[in-house]
Amino acid sequence: MLKALKSKQNGITLIALIITIIVLLILAGVTIAAISSNESAPNKAVEARQKNEEGAAKDAATLLVAGKIQSYYEAKYVDRTSNAGTILTYLEEELSTSKNVTTDGYKIVVAAGRITATKTGETAAFIQGTVSSEGVITWIDPVPITSIGAFTPASPEVGEGRTITLSVAINQNATDSVIWSSKDETVATVVSSGQNTATVTGVVGKAGETVKITAKNADNSVSAEVTVTVIEAPVEASATTSYVGYYAEVDGKWGIIYADLLMQKPDSTSSPWGNSNGAWSFPSGTSTTASDYKNYTVSSVIPTGKTRMPDSGYTTTGVITETTGGGSKNRFLVMAMDNEGGTSSTYTWADACALTGGTNNTWVLPTKEQWSMFGSAFSVTSSNYGSSSRGLSYYYWSSTERSSSSAWRADFNFGGMNNLSKTDTIYVRLCTTF
Repeated sequence: MLKALKSKQNGITLIALIITIIVLLILAGVTIAAISSNESAPNKAVEARQKNEEGAAKDAATLLVAGKIQSYYEAKYVDRTSNAGTILTYLEEELSTSKNVTTDGYKIVVAAGRITATKTGETAAFIQGTVSSEGVITWIDPVPITSIGAFTPASPEVGEGRTITLSVAINQNATDSVIWSSKDETVATVVSSGQNTATVTGVVGKAGETVKITAKNADNSVSAEVTVTVIEAPVEASATTSYVGYYAEVDGKWGIIYADLLMQKPDSTSSPWGNSNGAWSFPSGTSTTASDYKNYTVSSVIPTGKTRMPDSGYTTTGVITETTGGGSKNRFLVMAMDNEGGTSSTYTWADACALTGGTNNTWVLPTKEQWSMFGSAFSVTSSNYGSSSRGLSYYYWSSTERSSSSAWRADFNFGGMNNLSKTDTIYVRLCTTF
């Protein structure tokens, strides 16, 4: 009996010990979880401190911007409502150009409608927000840039003393802004103009030189480079100058300008090209009012690597480029520099009429009058034709019918317009308006 009792007591003691250990382990686990939980007292203290710091930075930024707005009003004596559209512009100019604007240990920058507060000595944004045209700040949680991709434009060119906008792809959810730099500011400078855009300015006297422009994130963990080429400073296309003989790149295809509608060149009062079949006139609706036409610039630097019609016999002294603004009319007629399909490709008239060129199919077969205008513009005659010097084949289809079985062709061997059976095969060169 005694032995059995002792065995029973030992069993109870062992069970109690095991239970005690299990309870202790459970309590330990609960304690560890509580300590590591976001709701723990230590973590709550850290979170509270971070919120206090963030709140202090927001308050500091708000006070700074508010002070700038107040100073602006006092200086300009303007009504906030009537002049709301200019407040943001003022703040951007005032703050983004002041590299040492700091308050309570934070650097504050406003650019492209965004406000960024960065701790002194750090590169990553501590807080960010947007600023309305009235100066109202809306705060957002910072998201770093984690990827930098392709540049637009991919092969940028900028004129001397001129500017272009350069952009780079970044992760869509990023709130940080790209940091830009130029490897050689004596060639071109770069200034941020938005979250992922910048303004690049070519330095006068540096035409033909190139420079690397770098885009990176705040901690320099991701970056990308693009090569910018400085070209000769373009000037606005003049209302007193004819640009017949200049180059133009339209819809990805290069050509030579053979008619300037504003300047009425070539001279419409001259005799027909070569023979009576070469009569031509400017298209109906052509205006001699400069404001009716789109805006253009001209550069005398022709981009390298571009196929172009041989210079002999042409006044190819520059490139015309369309710019924003102006009227709605195209000013120039442009003839392609190359035969469609290559130097050995020929087509029947029906096949020729079906051809289009350029990525948007804006290039089409010239009419009889357009070919006559081209011949007149460059004074091409049978005596000075010389295919090797002018890069032209003997015959080219026009889109103009002569009869049910024949159509007009440009005959550079003869120096005028002649007809040909529609089933014959000859060369094709397309044209467009620009």
